[in-house]
Amino acid sequence: MTAEGRCLSGPGQRGSFAALLGLFVVIGCSQSGAPPYEALARVAQAEDRRAAEIEAALLEALEDADAAVRTAGYRALGRHERPEWIPVISRGLQDPDPTVRGTASIAIGQAAFASGTPEARATLMAAARSERHPLVRGILAETVGRLARNDDPAGAAEVEGVLVEIGTDPGDPSPLGDNPAMIARPVELLVRGFDHLARNTASAYP
Repeated sequence: MTAEGRCLSGPGQRGSFAALLGLFVVIGCSQSGAPPYEALARVAQAEDRRAAEIEAALLEALEDADAAVRTAGYRALGRHERPEWIPVISRGLQDPDPTVRGTASIAIGQAAFASGTPEARATLMAAARSERHPLVRGILAETVGRLARNDDPAGAAEVEGVLVEIGTDPGDPSPLGDNPAMIARPVELLVRGFDHLARNTASAYP
């Protein structure tokens, strides 16, 4: 399994910061080869405070040269679950590092889940159509499925269409190598997306 693949299939959305830091330490997700302890610690402090305003440390983290720090920054913003931060988090969908893009996708889902903002769903669906990394496409599929709502049949139909597109075109398989577990992971995420869609919209259909 590649380090990139392990990063993308690491701790869950709500895993502890210690788990995230441990992930970078063990498998070397940091581009520099050494975990940026001080920068990650600043992000952890801002995340744990759950401040009412965006902390400067989090915004600074999003611009860091190290993908590990950017990943931690987007993860922290998502955990605050503030819909008004979605435009900021959405920048991560264009990051050159797939781990950052996957984390930003999850963070948008967290920020939008309570309110179910259609703008967030549209942003994620657009990202899913252009994303080529199969694991990130899988993460987008699961997250988009979570945002389907039974009071919005038209939106649910759009989500279903995107999930079908992802299933038909899983993306560029080369980053996954020949590891069977990694090859299967995007499919598992896509199935979860369909499962969320079915569960979230079940009451809308007799």
